[in-house]
Amino acid sequence: MLTRGDVRADEDLLRQRLEQAIRFRDSLAIDATACRLVHGEADLLPSLIVDRYGDYLVLQALSQGMVAAAAGVAAWCRNACAMGHLVAEKTLRAQVPSGYFQVCSRTA
Repeated sequence: MLTRGDVRADEDLLRQRLEQAIRFRDSLAIDATACRLVHGEADLLPSLIVDRYGDYLVLQALSQGMVAAAAGVAAWCRNACAMGHLVAEKTLRAQVPSGYFQVCSRTA
């Protein structure tokens, strides 16, 4: 559940929450090449985990709802973080279309 009441769970809501999560992690000024950028429920993005490992982002969508939004989330994260590569991992194996596990190279 992303919202309550009449608040719509749309792309703008996801983008705002992703921005807040990444801005917060940046404010911590962690001196590391690996860190978790999105902590699922803690960032009001249930079942979404985004980790940074050097020049890679790893996105995990752990529910059907987040899997449905994963393509938009992945594209936004890749652009917002200006990362070279994105690894998208979907753990709902029964729902996995072939070829989903992939490494996407950033194009200029």
